[in-house]
Parts: sequence; structure tokens; C-alpha cells
Amino acid sequence: MEDVKVGKTQQTETEAERIAKADADIAAGRLIDEQAMDAWIDSLGTDHELPLPQSGIGSQVETEAERRHRLDWEAERIAEAEADVAAGRLVNSAKVKAWIDSIGTDGELPVPYSDR
Repeated sequence: MEDVKVGKTQQTETEAERIAKADADIAAGRLIDEQAMDAWIDSLGTDHELPLPQSGIGSQVETEAERRHRLDWEAERIAEAEADVAAGRLVNSAKVKAWIDSIGTDGELPVPYSDR
């Protein structure tokens, strides 16, 4: 059971970091249109997946150092994701979509996790 606690502790720290970054993005005006994000989510897993929506401001204010930092961070996340897939730690996309659709409603669902 100790492994689960460690994983949840690491996840909580990562979540707090993501919230802080999101707050900074909002303050800087780096936002993505909700309808564009919904359309992208709905397209996932189809034959006509849309590209990930981008902020109109973010790419204009990113310095070269920020870009390098972002690319390093993205490479680490991709490696983590590939390891999760290889280990079978996956979450059904229908469960994720149902959770996203429930956010902010009276019937908000808990965050879905892998069964592994």
C-alpha cells in the first residue's frame, strides 16, 4: 500500500504545480477558447482528430529559455506517458470524456484513474 501513497503524494504535488502554472497563464492572458477545446476533445479517437488548440498569446510571449524549458518538460511528460502505456496504466477515454463533461455540474464525477 505504500506505493499507492507515494504515487498520490507525487500526484498531489504535480497537481499543485499545474494549478500554479494555470493561474500564471490566466494572469498573463494565455487562454484557449472553451469551444475550441471541446471540439478537440470530441475529435480524439476519431478518424478526424483536430490539432491541439493553442493560445493566441502564449506563442508570442514565450522566450527562448521558456521554450527550451517547455520542450524539456514536454519530453519528460511524453516519456512518463510512454512508460504508463507500456505498463498498461491507461484510462478509458469514454470515462475521461464523461468526467470532463460533468465538471461544474451537480453530478460532477470523480477524476478517473487507471485500474492498475
